[in-house]
Amino acid sequence: MGQYYLWRNQFHRWLGVCVAKSPAFGTESDAFRVLSGLTAHIEEEVGGDHHGLAVRLLRALGVERPAAVVPLPVTAAYCESFPVRYLDPARGGAEAVAALAGREIASPARNRIVIDALSAHYGVTSGLEFLTLHETKGPGQFAALWDVLMNGFFADEALMVRAAREEIGEHVGFWDEVYAHLSRDLAGVPA
Repeated sequence: MGQYYLWRNQFHRWLGVCVAKSPAFGTESDAFRVLSGLTAHIEEEVGGDHHGLAVRLLRALGVERPAAVVPLPVTAAYCESFPVRYLDPARGGAEAVAALAGREIASPARNRIVIDALSAHYGVTSGLEFLTLHETKGPGQFAALWDVLMNGFFADEALMVRAAREEIGEHVGFWDEVYAHLSRDLAGVPA
């Protein structure tokens, strides 16, 4: 969870990429709804005590000093992956929003797996609010953004779906690499 915490602390940057790549007002895109959805989520990120909830979860897991968690190379790479890919001038704002929306719409399933495993297999019952919040709140906001893309952007639906699937794959790959690294560490196998 420490690696997820490190990435999550930078999520506002990913939202910022989508804001930076958003369409101009007066175009055929629904810039108002896109920017409203993105800024609402940024406001939630900043004002919703996400960091405090994450710290409580880490402390429930025995991490007393979250600031001392060191990023794995895969975590550092994952944190930079979205800005690198979507600030590329060849990729459009709708594609960036579709990628992020797809990942966030899929996140409740991931969170439910983690919540169930932490409580059933590790006896962790406190601090889970961080994951339950993201299980319930964010997906609705991003589903609304997805709807804007599909119904107000005149976007290439196949491109949007491909971007969403790619981002979900990137996220699953991140978790797989973190798990593989931590499993090697626990087993005493050199990386």
